[in-house]
Amino acid sequence: MFNISETKVDERATSLATVLSPEQTEGAFGPVYTFLIIADPHFGSDSSNEHADVFVKKYNALLADDTVSDAYKPKFIVNLGDIMDAGKQGQANMYRALLAKLHVDTDMTNPEGHQMMHYTVIGNHDLYASDGWETWKMNFYPHTSYYKFEVGAGDKKFSYYALDSGNGTLGKPQLEDLELRLAADPNPKIIFIHYPVVSNLTEYCLQNTLERNRLLSDFAKSNVKIIFSGHFHPGSSQSYGDFKEKTVKSFGYNDTALLVIVNNETQTVTYEEITF
Repeated sequence: MFNISETKVDERATSLATVLSPEQTEGAFGPVYTFLIIADPHFGSDSSNEHADVFVKKYNALLADDTVSDAYKPKFIVNLGDIMDAGKQGQANMYRALLAKLHVDTDMTNPEGHQMMHYTVIGNHDLYASDGWETWKMNFYPHTSYYKFEVGAGDKKFSYYALDSGNGTLGKPQLEDLELRLAADPNPKIIFIHYPVVSNLTEYCLQNTLERNRLLSDFAKSNVKIIFSGHFHPGSSQSYGDFKEKTVKSFGYNDTALLVIVNNETQTVTYEEITF
């Protein structure tokens, strides 16, 4: 269950970084926009690349379809972790090749010239190699594992938080920093995390019960609308009253991705699966 990396979350995630909003590179999205989530592709495993080209064709067809409103065509991509099956550079190269087919500038060396932003969340498999953290950090924007960006303007915007649960826990520094950030942020929020906070099978979620309950309490008090998590390949859904958790099915093992539709005006989040 837990990784064998030499790095620990208390070393990686101590203070929140603010990174580029996708609107800073592509212009304002409007009140309704869509983004894509990929979870657990596990490049390097036996199942990782079998249907990737099928997905690329289906995804690019969606972007080219003139009958689909621009608001329902993805504006950015989020990966929820376990990009690499064992934290190796060759596996990172395989995923970067997929992103190139999706017209993403993986290096963000020319933010104004690429077609789509791509954000990554670190997973436990990404850390399996002793240098997995360095490999992940070198290859995937925003090159840090605990960060935030915003989409929208004024009082019509969402805050997005990406958390580091690569060791199966947030750790004390990240959790305490996150609590302060959430309390000071009035915006509705979307959370990205690899390990589910709660899962249909308890061994596939955050294992520290106190940490889990503390997070759920913090989210309930700070206008979190939804948590998107990975790790549990079959996927699941949980409701906590005012907010939900959607564990996204594995891209590599369940041939699924997720389209997320955000409405800044109504502060609502909906989603639908893409199967391939």
